[in-house]
Amino acid sequence: MINKQFFLALCLLIMVFSGCFSNKHPMNRDQYDDPLDMIFDPSLPDGELVFEHSVLPLEGIDHIIPLGGLAPYQHTFPTQHIYWVDYNPQKPEQQPPEVFAPAGGKILKIKEFGDQDHGILIGVTNTTTYYIYHLNLDADFKVGDTVLGGEKLGVRTHLGIGIDLGVLNKNIYNNFIYQHYPLDTYYADKPLKYFSNSDPDFLQNQLYAKVRAESSSESGPDLDGKFNFDIPGTLSGNWWLKDTVSYFTDDEYGRRQLAFAYDNIYQDEISISIGKNLDDILESNILRVFYVQSDAVPPEEVEPGETVAYHLYQYRYKYIPTVPDSRVGLMMVKMLSKDQIKVEIFIDTESEVREFTDEAWEYKR
Repeated sequence: MINKQFFLALCLLIMVFSGCFSNKHPMNRDQYDDPLDMIFDPSLPDGELVFEHSVLPLEGIDHIIPLGGLAPYQHTFPTQHIYWVDYNPQKPEQQPPEVFAPAGGKILKIKEFGDQDHGILIGVTNTTTYYIYHLNLDADFKVGDTVLGGEKLGVRTHLGIGIDLGVLNKNIYNNFIYQHYPLDTYYADKPLKYFSNSDPDFLQNQLYAKVRAESSSESGPDLDGKFNFDIPGTLSGNWWLKDTVSYFTDDEYGRRQLAFAYDNIYQDEISISIGKNLDDILESNILRVFYVQSDAVPPEEVEPGETVAYHLYQYRYKYIPTVPDSRVGLMMVKMLSKDQIKVEIFIDTESEVREFTDEAWEYKR
């Protein structure tokens, strides 16, 4: 089981993935920082994306977290990249590992998140790009350079506990209900499936074996993960505060978001991710990701006109015997229509339901 210290560290150290937009989506009027040809380079050749090299040394990977991570407010919506975690809390003195290019390609963009904390986008074909975030990039690299598969790019930033890996594929399209997302969300793909499975040691299999995920499903957990839970006409998926006008114009856009999803690690568990500042309602040390009661109505079964009550538990800690009082509140949700809901949270750990007050918030999509 992942301990409390790990989740606190993860939520504190995961950085916001800087979004990008294109006028391909006419509703996206807020920001056009990166047009489509900034994440896919049409001058690159045709071909297929194959990762022949591990991003981190295999022996140094503690585990891999699949798509769909929740860490509000930076990641209120499920993440479209995976996490490679090398940090071992029992060995805090260990040095950050080296980071390698899983495939050769052209550097399309370098991002700076902070001191010795960078992101790099590398185009491999004219329809596929991958990115690695939260590494201390070697200073010699610049936009336009060609990197080789297996080439050292730098080391994992000392500020984090792992790195992010994402894949963008122009040939797929993640069709969310509400068209206000960065391009990396629309074209995000499943990174691990691109790792080679043709060598004797089957690199892909070795990496899948390091994925931390569990499910009672007959088919087992989804080792790739999932980040789009939008189901039209139901509560399931992503929502924005009703008064939202500008979606990605500031660093705190995640505070306007709300997601009803399933946990990416404990995949049987309904998860509610709340970006809104709740300091006037809940204690500040409470994570804004919650599990709910075991017999709760699944979000995908809640339809317009229906009201549901979710008992809010402090994430996974409702299962820890030493934390018997892990319920922290009650959330009431009413679907006003297929694209509008009313939500209110109460500091109430006993009631099954409550009546809405004038303090309720409305969300849209």
